[in-house]
Order: sequence, then structure tokens, then C-alpha cells
Amino acid sequence: MLKIKSKKDAPTGLNGSRSTTPVPSRSTTPRPPHSMPDPQHHSNAARNGVLTVRVFSGRNLNLPPNTTLPAVIEQALLSGATQHRTPANRESLQRKRSWWLPYVVLQFDKQEIMVDALGGELNAPAWMYKAHFDVSRISDLSISAYLRTQPPAPGDDQNNMGNDLLLCRLDYTPALDGH
Repeated sequence: MLKIKSKKDAPTGLNGSRSTTPVPSRSTTPRPPHSMPDPQHHSNAARNGVLTVRVFSGRNLNLPPNTTLPAVIEQALLSGATQHRTPANRESLQRKRSWWLPYVVLQFDKQEIMVDALGGELNAPAWMYKAHFDVSRISDLSISAYLRTQPPAPGDDQNNMGNDLLLCRLDYTPALDGH
């Protein structure tokens, strides 16, 4: 026997409607597609996490035009202060201060880290450093290399940049996508 349903046999919904078209419920509110903010107009959109920056070494660093090598750096180079024993494989490196070599300053959103060179040459220092910055918003990352004009005095603030020479600077706006 074949039975044909009529409209009045259709079940009624919660609001008394006889519609049988299912309407899926949404678990979240729809949002516009994600787009990258314009770096020229730094959005203060909330970003949380940690930015990791690795600084390995520099290449072809030179003094600014018409600048001579500071006398204390020249004396350190002549006195053999730069003679470091090259560590063998599997030997750990100790972070030993090489004050006569260029150092870098990493800046991100009002946070600053100063890194002394582990070794290398005056025009090719090796820093081999990993920095971590707390992220709360989009900001520029700035990496600057400086050469000291005098040795740090004992008891002085080791982070005092005084009249140090700026060798180079890189400004970069990292993409802070959640990876």
C-alpha cells in the first residue's frame, strides 16, 4: 500500500512552522577573511605570543665614511686580544666578551637586548644568539650593529653605548601570524 503525505501530516517545528528545510546552527559568528595589516599604518590589533630572533653573524661591516678606527680598538687588535683558540667539534662555547668586536642591539616594541660578539673578525663578527621577545602588538624589529669607541670600565654599566659608532641597521616588520 502506498501512502501519500499531505501538508497537514508534516511535522511542525518549534515555532509552529511546517517547514522541513533544515537550518544548520552556527557554532561561531562568521568573520571576514583574515588579511595582513598595512605595515605603514601599524594596527594595534592584539597579538600575543613570543617572537624568536636568531642572530648568527655579520658580513662586510665597515666603519662609516670618513671615520677612523678608534685607537683603543686598534691597540686591542695589535696586542693580540683577538687571538682566540678555535673550539674543537663538540666542545661547548662560552659566552666570553670580545669588547673590541661589534655588538648588536635588538629592539622590538620597547624591549631591547644587547649582544656581544663571541668571536670573528672586526668586519665579520659572530654573535650566535637567540633572543625572545614578548609580543603584545605589531611592531618593528630593529637590529643595529655598533663598534665601541672605548673599552668598558670595570663597574660601569655594561650596556652603556656612549659614543659608539653605528655600523649598520636593519628595520623589519615581522609577520605575526599564528604558525
